[in-house]
Amino acid sequence: MQLSPNNELESLRDKILEFVLNCQKIFGLSDELMAHQLQLSLKDFHLFKHQKEDIKIGKFEEFLKKLNVSATSVFTDSVDYDQIFHHFYGNMSYLQTKYSIGASGRKRTIINILDYIEKTKGKLEKLRILRRFQMSPYQFLDPDELINNNFIVDLFDQLLRDGYGLEDIVKMGEYSYDSIKGTDFGKKLEKQRNKKEVLEYIFVQAIDAFDNNFDYKIKRLNSAQCLLEVRQNEQVAAAMGKKKIGSFPLSISKIGVMSTFARHIGQKDFKVELVRSAYNGQPCCEYLLDL
Repeated sequence: MQLSPNNELESLRDKILEFVLNCQKIFGLSDELMAHQLQLSLKDFHLFKHQKEDIKIGKFEEFLKKLNVSATSVFTDSVDYDQIFHHFYGNMSYLQTKYSIGASGRKRTIINILDYIEKTKGKLEKLRILRRFQMSPYQFLDPDELINNNFIVDLFDQLLRDGYGLEDIVKMGEYSYDSIKGTDFGKKLEKQRNKKEVLEYIFVQAIDAFDNNFDYKIKRLNSAQCLLEVRQNEQVAAAMGKKKIGSFPLSISKIGVMSTFARHIGQKDFKVELVRSAYNGQPCCEYLLDL
């Protein structure tokens, strides 16, 4: 049965009221204190609470911004109230269980993506995307903090739904060069003598410090090409309670990341091709890098 415009409006009103009352309950606020949060008089809050008057949309949006919640989350019943509770009481670093369980990756890659979005689309776009996940920039200040693989998978899925393309995701991977340059890791890369040494240093010595979600193995490396195998870390998958971690968009982003490694020694980018995909029926991903 298709809802009429009036029924749809009524449904939205019900969801707004349900959300507000749920927040009041988990925050443990009196009517007077909740009215203050909504920038309403106590009388107007009572009218709203008893469905005799609507809350002005501007005031509701301000309340959502304060909680780092998107209207979409409210209207699709996907609000994480545990996250709201912690943020409301000042624990801005709190990470919901979905993104903290079995965390084995660093926030560095997420920070790179968010920086790219801010640089190309503006700060408001970055904030909009973070609010979709009930998050704030305060949760992405330390690149060495842990986060699990679920977040980047969900982030790329959301970006694709928002109209970004796979080519944008490759560019987000390429942006890692700018964030690595000048760091201790970047300086160590600059000391490598050629492209082969760059790849050996990254995938034999350094990779575990950045990404434990996947196991990286150089299967073939000569003066012309490198064949790299990438398999999910089964221990990490088990800790997360999942049979498969990662996603096809995530594997595509690695093309962008890998292509820029040679820049650190002043060489042309690697040409990178995803020749096998774990998200297309294959047991693992394989990348072919032309040196």
